[in-house]
Amino acid sequence: MNAPAKKPLSAAEAEDLIASAELLEQDRFGPKVYALKDGRILKLFRSKRRLSSNAWLPYVKRFVTNAEKFRARGIPSVRCLRWGKAPSLQRDYVLYERLPGECLRHVEAIDGQALGYFFGELHEKGIYFRSCHLGNILLLEEGQFGVIDVANTRFRPWPLSARARRRNFTHLRRLPKDRKRLDSLEDAFAAGYRERTGRLPVWENE
Repeated sequence: MNAPAKKPLSAAEAEDLIASAELLEQDRFGPKVYALKDGRILKLFRSKRRLSSNAWLPYVKRFVTNAEKFRARGIPSVRCLRWGKAPSLQRDYVLYERLPGECLRHVEAIDGQALGYFFGELHEKGIYFRSCHLGNILLLEEGQFGVIDVANTRFRPWPLSARARRRNFTHLRRLPKDRKRLDSLEDAFAAGYRERTGRLPVWENE
């Protein structure tokens, strides 16, 4: 498939897209994610600090590039269609196809062993997915797991080190609303992770 087009979003286009869209996420700085009526997603990015890596590698570019890298390594992720600047919104933007599934935070019964196997797959493929809370992992219609909000990810050409794995599990469990759920899956998660990697996960409190 062709690379997503880099193109500014005009004020008229932005107004038209947002007018009939559903706001999915916002923070104290304003709207972040919209669901459009045609099934696409509009995600907005701001520059957090003037002197930061965002100046030379914008988060929107990381998002687009990383989504492609996930799919290239066999991990389902969003398919970006278009990205660039949205001057009227004072943001960068990306338009992408919705990944058909439900985030794990809303899944009533999570298969802990399958989730552990999935994390083993990420780690063995050298993927350090920092934004790995249950709101950014989707259970897809085919029963696979997929990932969204992928800007903050590092890719290595080799499996992750023990230190990186441990730190990644810290990210996974950092939100209290996810930690309790993950604690109830710990044994099954460990079994799935060991099945894929040959090792047990090491949590931050061990």
